[in-house]
Amino acid sequence: MPWALVVYNAGGRFGQYGHVGKVMYYNKWLHKIIVRDMAWVSMFTMSDRRDDLTTANVECYIYNVRNTVVGEVITGSTTAISNNPTQLEPTQPQTWTPTPVQTTIVVPTPTTPAVPVTNPATVPTENSVAKPTTPVVVTPPVVKPPVVIPSQPVVTPPVVPVKPVVNDTASTKDITLSFDNISDPLIQHYVWIRDISAELTSKATLHIGDEAVLIITIKDKQTQVNVDGLLPTVLEFIWSNDNIDIDYSSVRLISDGKVEVHIRAVQAGKSSLVINLGIEKIGRIGFEIQ
Repeated sequence: MPWALVVYNAGGRFGQYGHVGKVMYYNKWLHKIIVRDMAWVSMFTMSDRRDDLTTANVECYIYNVRNTVVGEVITGSTTAISNNPTQLEPTQPQTWTPTPVQTTIVVPTPTTPAVPVTNPATVPTENSVAKPTTPVVVTPPVVKPPVVIPSQPVVTPPVVPVKPVVNDTASTKDITLSFDNISDPLIQHYVWIRDISAELTSKATLHIGDEAVLIITIKDKQTQVNVDGLLPTVLEFIWSNDNIDIDYSSVRLISDGKVEVHIRAVQAGKSSLVINLGIEKIGRIGFEIQ
């Protein structure tokens, strides 16, 4: 567990006295630890390094009884812990019988239509009906000539020339990182056993709203396998003005062996992004936004 003391066997690299260090971090999936000790790189020099528990020549670990950090015990096998839930007896299915609904059908009784009663005094006779004496004159309809609406002239819009399409696809280029001026011994030891590289994927010309991606990859120099875990110091990104914006400014824990920084163009103009490892500057990228 973190803050435990790891004691190595005597012999080999450690001579007749053995070696001791402090556990800073433990990865139970990779079975690796980060050890902080002295005299590993050179005499009286403190450094952080990674050790593989499957090959390390470890004698034992020393723990503080007051240590409140929850640790993980490394054993040769894993014991699965399972629960025995109580088996519930299935309940008997319930049946439902619908209650019949009595329906009353009402049949309407047919009725005989009533015969209208005619008053003899109101029935017109042949002598009481007035006969027309004036002929009816039918006026012919007035026919109006059709209204002819002149057709509108067809106006042809002017042809607007089409602007040529400029191919501005994204490309990836390597970013040069420099570790020559590092003075911190801890960072010197880290870059001595690690390969740190950077590449930038962006368009040839950035416009407002475009996004570029900076990918920093960390690998072991001997195996060339991506390195995960805690950095010896903070990996920091500093931009010069508000023309660009990034998703975060600093990283301490590496996952999947790389860090992705998304850079978004906000305003037109020039800007720069500085990459620092702790207080040491290791790289710089310039941007021009249109």
